[in-house]
Amino acid sequence: MKNIRRIVSVLMVTVFAISMAGCAFSKSGVHNDVIKAAKGYGIEEVDNRTELIRATAKITQEGSAYLVAKDSEEATKFYQTYFNTMRKLPDVDAENCLILNIREKGDVAMHACSVYSIEFKNKDDARDVFDQYSKLIMSSSRIKDKETGDKQNYSYAIAYEKSSSRIIRGIYLEGTSITYIQASSYKQETNAFADYFLKKMGYISPVEIMED
Repeated sequence: MKNIRRIVSVLMVTVFAISMAGCAFSKSGVHNDVIKAAKGYGIEEVDNRTELIRATAKITQEGSAYLVAKDSEEATKFYQTYFNTMRKLPDVDAENCLILNIREKGDVAMHACSVYSIEFKNKDDARDVFDQYSKLIMSSSRIKDKETGDKQNYSYAIAYEKSSSRIIRGIYLEGTSITYIQASSYKQETNAFADYFLKKMGYISPVEIMED
């Protein structure tokens, strides 16, 4: 009987340890929503950065892919290497990171869009990154119009650039996660994926201030 109790105790500890390990690398609701949106548009996951770049390397051809960091170490690397490229953002660790690129045909020319979904260890780190990146967006000399604000579940900073093309940018803070999107389209055409993605996520679109 003692042996049985001992075995049961060991099993319970093992199950608890496994469940806690799973929680340590679990994806937030925002991160999962981004993945669902990507899959819903028919975009497939790739295994590495090379495949991600290759998917949209030819500017005259359609292509798409998204890449998810395998663990928090790789997520931090993605954040520091590919998002914090100018080294003007906080030096913090990330828990999860997704990078998405898509290029597709518009009515006249090719449209492009990139999305970064980054989950941080806590809300303070996420807020610091959001605040710093918002300042970078708002201070750009290329910005034609911009807006910052708070909705019920998230904060945002959105803008569009002075250009012969329609270039929009938006960064959104929700809990411990930020989502960044940059999209381009020909003149007054709508970038189909950006429009779809922002609606799926429930985020205000930079197009809304462009049309005011």
